Amino acid sequence: MLHRETYKLAEQEEAIAHYNEIIKEFYTEQKMNVPGDWSEHSAQRIATVESLRGRDRLREVLNHLGFKLL
Repeated sequence: MLHRETYKLAEQEEAIAHYNEIIKEFYTEQKMNVPGDWSEHSAQRIATVESLRGRDRLREVLNHLGFKLL
């Protein structure tokens, strides 16, 4: 199943800020050295083709395996 998500950032800013705080506590408890907050870290993971680390070729791989995505 393929689901195309859409986001309305202005409506989600409060929830994102709240989640950033929750994850900040988790990172601290787990002694994880993650630069920035969750939203910054997540944005960096998709910012460039290089940061996708191969995920940009997912459609090609799935097509090759027989999953014909439009």
